[in-house]
Amino acid sequence: MTKITMSCLILMVLFFLYPFAVLANEAEHTIKFAYVEAAKDTSPEHIGATAFKQAVEILSNGKIEVVLYGGGILGDTESFIEQVQEGVIQMAHVAGAKLSGFYPPIQVFSIPYMFKTHTIAYDVLDSEFADNMFEDMADKTGLRIVMRGENGGFRSFTNSVRPIKNPGDMKGLKFRVMNIPLLVKMTEALGASATPMGITEVYTSLQTGLIDGQENAPLITRIWGFQEVQNYYILDKHLYSTTFQVINEDFFQNLPHDMKNAVLEAGRIATIIERGRVRELEASTLEFLKEKGMDIYSPTTEELNEFKQKTQPVIIEWLKDQVDERWITNILEATKQAENDLLF
Repeated sequence: MTKITMSCLILMVLFFLYPFAVLANEAEHTIKFAYVEAAKDTSPEHIGATAFKQAVEILSNGKIEVVLYGGGILGDTESFIEQVQEGVIQMAHVAGAKLSGFYPPIQVFSIPYMFKTHTIAYDVLDSEFADNMFEDMADKTGLRIVMRGENGGFRSFTNSVRPIKNPGDMKGLKFRVMNIPLLVKMTEALGASATPMGITEVYTSLQTGLIDGQENAPLITRIWGFQEVQNYYILDKHLYSTTFQVINEDFFQNLPHDMKNAVLEAGRIATIIERGRVRELEASTLEFLKEKGMDIYSPTTEELNEFKQKTQPVIIEWLKDQVDERWITNILEATKQAENDLLF
């Protein structure tokens, strides 16, 4: 029996037992867990948070209780990270790009056009390279990663002006990006303008023409309704959009040994569930966006190489001034190894 099959069987048993297992003991440890998204059926954050809650409460035999605070009711992503560091809350589900302000090396996961497929991204995120980075992050920031998820998969560009098929078509367009320097530089390297902006402002800004487009995975584009004010979507897949569940390191280290194991195993289970559910949703989401009138274009290999050549060398050179160069070298090596293992 393969590891994947065994994991699926374990998940089925765990979630069948969930209503009964949590009644077994009175909780001895409480985890306050915050995240931004609120769409229960389609939100990767909600899917991952719910999976972690159910898994850890079962695995701890009810000794750990998780209280979920979704929909951004405790603040925004940056404030969640600070609250976890300070121990105000114990956990949060956060975008990998947002962690870069607290731990710059994590930016190497956002080197543009680095991962060719989802499975390559999974392989690298689950590799010894990633384990070493996340241990370093826990030591330096007080934030331990327990779940390695994704915010809808690969990010791509939408706009309301014209179809995009090559970097030349980007020239002169204004795109919203997260307030992350790497994303700004990547977009500018393609000849477009980058406007950092919170996601709650994007719909109105697109509607009024303040910006021409935005970049997100299809699922996130649908969740926020951007298809209502965007006509064109190029699936250039410039970045694999990571999300992570982080736990306060002091809280984690003060848990009994068996409870630590329950937290780590629950994180692995949440990773499997979230990735699988998002892959399932992605296909139906693209069909939904087409039905709503979006012109969706999948670039050729040659066109993708044009995008890669315009951006990847620029970002790698920029990153050399931001992080220890070994992190760049090691992730490129881990990615190459994953390609060799997974591609034929």
